[in-house]
Amino acid sequence: MKKKRYVDLINSAPEFLARDIPPRTWLLDKTIPHPSLGMLFAYRGNGKTFTALDLAVHVANGERWMAYDVPEARAVLYIDGEMPIADLHERLTALCNAHPPKNLYVLASEDLAVAHESLNLAVEKDRDAMAEAILHMVKNVVRDDFGLIIFDNWSHLIRGIDENDNTKLDPLKQWFIKLRHGEQSVLLVHHEGKARTGQRGASAREDMVDYSIKLTELFEEKPASRFRFEWDKVRGVKPDPMDFEMLLSEVDGQLGLRLADPSGNRNAEIKSKYDDKIRPLLPGTFTDIKEKSGLHDQTVNRILNRIAYRGPNGDWLLND
Repeated sequence: MKKKRYVDLINSAPEFLARDIPPRTWLLDKTIPHPSLGMLFAYRGNGKTFTALDLAVHVANGERWMAYDVPEARAVLYIDGEMPIADLHERLTALCNAHPPKNLYVLASEDLAVAHESLNLAVEKDRDAMAEAILHMVKNVVRDDFGLIIFDNWSHLIRGIDENDNTKLDPLKQWFIKLRHGEQSVLLVHHEGKARTGQRGASAREDMVDYSIKLTELFEEKPASRFRFEWDKVRGVKPDPMDFEMLLSEVDGQLGLRLADPSGNRNAEIKSKYDDKIRPLLPGTFTDIKEKSGLHDQTVNRILNRIAYRGPNGDWLLND
């Protein structure tokens, strides 16, 4: 096919609007469009992989996930970059509850290592090989486009490249966008920076995504862990809700993620419990309050911003 010139692709507004363009569909109803390119980031140990795997299982099953409907079941490819295969097997077993979706596919990093292969998407030949593998799966196995491809995580699947250099990230950026143009939705899992102000590395990575999600561990509520899920960036209509809390816990002996306290009653109890733990430590510095309370940085910061204010000397003072 002869390649079209740029001028051949320019439409007048009436011509453009007269085209029969299929409406955009949704991965999560009125939340994550399909196709799309997104990022899920969190500080180390804050539930990134569990959240990504749980989302993968629900999208593959076409089941409601947390606060959002999943309009239809779609094929999902989960590409692991670092986890011991026993841990990946254990987590997926727990999340699937003995019923693994047939249209969920897994590429485990340990399988690659045993086969004396490597996957480094910073290298062009590896990107080409991965694109070839995806195309083969689409044509011969799935016989449809992948609804979602998850890369977990950026640091282990993309090595030997300066994360802070926008120019060096450009080939990767174009490769991921090309996947989206090929009707694949992509989710990149990444680490939050040490300053806890956003995903680590160059701004070009965030610029290319349609949405980004931040996970924050709030505190441990034995025997569970509680996380906040919040939309850090969205294009278009804002999701409803924009944030919520999740519990990673065992229910009937089955480890999994669940929406925490839809009624809000338990949230109110926990807020009161932790507020009462902080109040006696005021006035004081953030460091002193954190050390004496034994709570996580994020929890202390959230409570202080709700019940206190920073005084002229930098100490936190209780609201009147």
